[in-house]
Amino acid sequence: MAAKRAGRVAVAAMVTATAMAAEPATPAPGRAPTADDRIVALGDSITDGNTYPQILMQALREAGRPVPVVVCAGVASDTAAQMAARFEQDVLRFQPTVVTVSAGTNDAHRGVTDEAYEAALRAICERGRAAGALMVLLTPCVIEPREGADEAATQKARELDDRVLGFEKVVRRLAAEFACPVAECNRRMREARDRGVKIMAGDGIHPDYMGQSLMARAILDALACTEVALPKEF
Repeated sequence: MAAKRAGRVAVAAMVTATAMAAEPATPAPGRAPTADDRIVALGDSITDGNTYPQILMQALREAGRPVPVVVCAGVASDTAAQMAARFEQDVLRFQPTVVTVSAGTNDAHRGVTDEAYEAALRAICERGRAAGALMVLLTPCVIEPREGADEAATQKARELDDRVLGFEKVVRRLAAEFACPVAECNRRMREARDRGVKIMAGDGIHPDYMGQSLMARAILDALACTEVALPKEF
């Protein structure tokens, strides 16, 4: 009887583990920013235009909420590994309390593997957490064909768009490991695109104002500010 019970327990444990592995981990809850917070937005050219950080601050201000300092630490063409390499200089020197991380577009274009992407993002999470910062991981932005692209370029863009979904799985895995909130940029962009909303500039790589607004929305949601509305006018 004891052997049978042990067998049933083992089977139940295996079923539970399989179910857990099949379901994405629930993102850790974020916290609303305060006026004393210093947020550093780490990213590539999608970030260095400083649009979604400004939308974020404007939304909080118009809602009558505390507005933190937001430092833009985006560098065009950066991969996750390049962001990790400059993390101390461009992020930690500002003594952030919150760090948002947006990476993946350039990694996809340069053929970076999931493993290399994960190693770089893990290094960022480890250093940020060691410094006491709340790490907010953004799922990578969608990639679209550029305007006027031929069939081959269109197919390549679609392959890259699928590629970032692999990076999204890495983001979720590390977010669960480090208890980081996840900003659902990719999901919001895909939902908007499925509704026929234009969200990208003509190059198919950089979000337009609507796409940047969706990024700000995703960050606000990750920071427990779901009731804060986006600005009606920038």
